[in-house]
Amino acid sequence: MATVLDFHGLSRKITDEIALQLSMNKLNIAETLALLKILGVAETLEELKRLVRWLTHRFPFLKIFSHREKEQEKLATEEKWQKIIALVIKENPALATTLSKHAIKQNVSLDELVKKYPESKKYI
Repeated sequence: MATVLDFHGLSRKITDEIALQLSMNKLNIAETLALLKILGVAETLEELKRLVRWLTHRFPFLKIFSHREKEQEKLATEEKWQKIIALVIKENPALATTLSKHAIKQNVSLDELVKKYPESKKYI
């Protein structure tokens, strides 16, 4: 099961990475303080993610957090799909098969699924 980081978890991981970059002399004190000050403005997870994306052009090491975010979102979506398919298969195995094939081939969102297969809405 995927572990999606919350605001404090992501903030801690970013701070740890900044400290590591400083210890390896890849950041200087001024850059470190600037990063911590800018990132410290964030009050929500979305704000923190937005700031990280904004800062990646100047501090490429922050890209790992954008990639992790995408991976976590993909894992969370896959878990949702698994739960939906488990519910659907009990009542409508044919629909479950169709949905599974569509999800694997298309890598679609749940919204796209409902648009293409309106009968799936009751399982979401």
